[in-house]
Parts: sequence; C-alpha cells; structure tokens
Amino acid sequence: MTAISNIASPFEKIEHIVTLQLLNQVIAIYDPKSEKHIQEIFNMITGLEQSEFEISNTLQKWNFVLPIYEDSIINNRVNIPKTAEIYFESQPGFKRYWSNILSPTRDNCCNTSLRQPEFGKNVTIYACDGPKKYSLMKRRCAICENQYFPNYVLKSDALDYTDHESFRHIILIFGIVGYSRELINRFDGDLLFKHSGFEAFQQSYAYELSINGLHDITHFDRRHFQLTWMFYKAAESMYKRGVHYVQIPFERDIDLFLWNSLASALESFCDRWSRHVLNNPCGPQCSKVIVLDGHQKCTRRVCRFEDEYMESTELGPIQTGCQFTPSYKSKYCELHQHLASKTNTSFHEDNLSDVSTEYEYDCEDQQSIVQKASSATKATKKISDMNISISVTEPMQTFDKEQASEEIFTNECETLKSKNESKTKQRRSCGAIAAVFNCGIIFGLAELFRSESIKQVYQFMANIFDGREDLLPNVVCYDDACHLSRFSWNTKKNVKHATKPSQKLAQMGFTVDKFHIKNHKDPWCLKHMDPYQHPAVDTVNTGACEQIFRWMALYKNIFRSLNHSRFMWMMMNVCELRNEHRLNDLFRKNKMKS
Repeated sequence: MTAISNIASPFEKIEHIVTLQLLNQVIAIYDPKSEKHIQEIFNMITGLEQSEFEISNTLQKWNFVLPIYEDSIINNRVNIPKTAEIYFESQPGFKRYWSNILSPTRDNCCNTSLRQPEFGKNVTIYACDGPKKYSLMKRRCAICENQYFPNYVLKSDALDYTDHESFRHIILIFGIVGYSRELINRFDGDLLFKHSGFEAFQQSYAYELSINGLHDITHFDRRHFQLTWMFYKAAESMYKRGVHYVQIPFERDIDLFLWNSLASALESFCDRWSRHVLNNPCGPQCSKVIVLDGHQKCTRRVCRFEDEYMESTELGPIQTGCQFTPSYKSKYCELHQHLASKTNTSFHEDNLSDVSTEYEYDCEDQQSIVQKASSATKATKKISDMNISISVTEPMQTFDKEQASEEIFTNECETLKSKNESKTKQRRSCGAIAAVFNCGIIFGLAELFRSESIKQVYQFMANIFDGREDLLPNVVCYDDACHLSRFSWNTKKNVKHATKPSQKLAQMGFTVDKFHIKNHKDPWCLKHMDPYQHPAVDTVNTGACEQIFRWMALYKNIFRSLNHSRFMWMMMNVCELRNEHRLNDLFRKNKMKS
C-alpha cells in the first residue's frame, strides 16, 4: 500500500488517478499541448491546483501500473468526454484533436523511414452505432514528399490515391465524411437479402439511431454514401486485377470514372467467375452447361437518338442507339440535345413519371460527363496469354451444323426477339443479358439496347468466349436457341471476320431450355434443339437464368433510376455479392459434412 501511495503522490484518491488516466485517453497523444489541456481540465473537474509538471510526472509513473479503466471507478457524475468537448469549444482558434486517432500504418517510403505523425484533418465516420469524430494523422516522406494518411496517399502530383490497405477499417473517399467497414458490410447484406437501395438504407439507419436516442446526429447523405460505395467496389475490383494504386477522382467526376472503367471491370468479373469449376467446384454437375437469357425488368432511361452503333470484330457495326442517359427533363442526352427542339420531345407535366429524380447527376455536370465518356461498349477485352484447357462437356450434335443451318426452317416458333424492338421506342434500355452456369454461378453480363437481338446476343457470346475457348462448356441453353444456333453455324453468311470465338460458336451445341421448349413448334427446332435429347443437358438445371432473374427483378426499382455509368456497375456488384454468398454457403455446408 505504501508503494502505491508513493507512486500516486501527490494524489490521495484513486479516483483522481483514474480521472487523470481517462483524460489522457480523451486528449489526443499527438496534441503538442496535451499535458497542458489535461492539467486545466483535471483541475476544473477535481477543484485541485496541480501543476503541469505534477500531471506529467504522475502519468509517467502510472504508465506501468494503472490499466485503462472503462468501468465505474471514476465518479459517475462526471462525463469526461463531454467535459473535454466543452473545454475545447471554449478555446478560440484551437486546432481540435478528437479522442479517436487514426494513424497511417505505413512506416517507410523510398527506402527511408517516414517522418513522425502530425495532424491531418478531422473527419466524421458513420458507424453501425452512430457517427463518430476522428482525427486523421499523416506522415510525410522526406524524399518524394508523399503524404500518407490512414486511408489514402497524397502524392507529389497533388492527386489522391488509394491502395489495398486503405479500406481496412474505414471507407473515406470524398471530403471529410466516411463510413466504417462494418456499415458498408451491413449495406451489402441489406442489398443482397432485403433488396433495399440507398434511400431505404438511409431511412433505416436514421430510424435506428433515433430510437437509440441519437437525435442530434449529422445528416446522413445517401447520395454521398452511394458515390463512396460505388468507388469502393470499383477500387476493390481493380485491386483484384493487380492494380496497386487507384486514383481518387473528384466527386463530380465519379460517373466518368465508373464509365471508363466499366469494360475492364466486366472483363475481370467474367474472367474470375468463368474459372469457377477450376477454383471452387460445387459438385459433379458444376459448370456443365452455359445457360443464357435476357432480363428486361431491370431497365434504365436512354437517349432517343437511334443512329449509334457498337463495333463488333465478328459482325461489324451493330445498331444500339445512343447509350447515354437523357438530360434532366429531356428525352435526349447532352450530346443530342439539339434534336430535342426539332422533334419537340422535351418532358412536360404529364410524363414526368419517366424522369430520374433520385440518382441523376447535377445538370451542370452532365455535359462534361457525357462528352468525356468513353465510347467503348464491349464488355470484355482480348486475352491472349491464357493457356488453360479443360473439357467440360461433349458437343451436342454429330451432324453438320452448317448443313443444319440451311435446312428448311418455317419459323413457326415465333421466338425472334428483335420483333419487339418497335415497342421500346428507345426510351429505355432492354435490360441485360446474363451467362450463367447450370449450377447458378453468374459469370457474364452485358447491357442490351433496342431489343434482345440475335446480333447482340451473338456478340455477347463472342466476348465471353474470347480467350476462354478451351475453358467454357461446349453447350449453350437459350430460350431462342433455334435462331441463335442457325446464326452461329452459318458463318459464311453472318460472320464478316472470322475469329477464335466465332469458330468456337460455329462448333457449339445449342438447346432450348426445358422451360421454353414447349413454346417451340417448328419441326426443325424440335429435331435439333430439344434439351431432353441431349445427355448432358437432360440432367442439369437449365432454368438457372430464370431463377436468378426472378431474384434480380426485386431490384428493378433501384436499377430503373440509375444512369449509364452506374447501371451495369450496380448489377455487376449485386451479382458478385450473390456469387460470393453461394460460395460461402457451399463452404459452410461442406465443412458441416466433414
């Protein structure tokens, strides 16, 4: 007891020691005047008159003895953090240090140690239990002058970059407002299982905090949260592709960033999940058949200008119309706004229901976004260094496919989907097309325009086979396989430039899925496209796409108001979450069996 008294001197009460220790936690350790502030607040709480030297000496002695208490040893009548808050508010011109400190994890750069941490900026981080204040510290490199923050690096070119370590605890991208990793994960769960979008998440979050007594919270901006989430997912996708640093765009340029990186992201998505059978097979029937289908419930507004084309290596130009989102209260995008006055197609009070009001960009930013946006629309890029070879299924037919394509085809099926083109009137897109393995893993996505035309479907297939000719199955199930197969097999008539994907498609086996075969009446189709006549197709789930689209239709209210930059990003992220959940569920079941 005497030893403790000597260490506690000049204080007589353990309450004073604990108060001092808690103050030492509340006041940031990197505050150059921390001991001065601790002294003044301590004397204000206890009524004592301790000097700054006595405070410093006691803290050093008790650093080896006194643990960090979080119980009720301290006087419950005194709220230490609140008292410190009031004190700092009374200090004019003082650079505030919050009690929560986030320091850079990096220690060196350019083969030398970084300088000592210094104050960076104060930020607000929304967490599951409410918003919290943090002080971000930064460390400088003495050689290259890079400034390292906990969540990004400010390089000498005055641009901000993130790396794969930036999102370990917080997601702070734009401004001084960020989000905890746990809150982002909660939104992912709500999106996947509750099908709730950003607005619903904002309302749910505000309601939860209000019933917990946090009424004076800072406003949770769902648009800021959406932009942060979109960039976070895009950056994570780039890290998986081996990108070490991702430049953080200005908030007003996030749509341009998403649009220009969409093609490579879809390619990476296809590249990852097409290897499902190699990396994480889910059973003996895993990835035996490709199930193909279009989904037209999740659509978005598109410009009414029709004279735009998508370039195809195999087929040449394919008419898609302008893919950009119309300007606010208009049916034309900014590039084709001059046509609105000629055709008198601007929106009026009677048709404002088709106008996006939730996720649109600001009118002043749309012109620069659309004019700068890349015109590339091909979902995948060439891959020449892949040498993986796997035989998944045997080809379906043993007959001459080119000869079969020339057989009499009366078109009694009436399943040609380009007939529906006139119904869209170019106001909305035609949804998306997906390639799914029979085991339920989504591995290919692309947006459709005007209609689910054979040319767009063929080009989508050519894209996903590009570089993966020996990896993917040899059989495709599609509800309009009778038209797609004849188009693919007749290369002399339809293919302008032969490629490896076109050669692969010319040798592919096609069947109609089991759900739609009853709608096909043509004798040719019943002879060549019957799934029950193919041994590999007869035993697998050919309704995988229909099952996934029933689930995806629950997101239609979220997708319908997204612009051209965010639509496919959102769809791809949702499908990524679903695939990941299927794998995690599979691992859990296998672990329980073992």
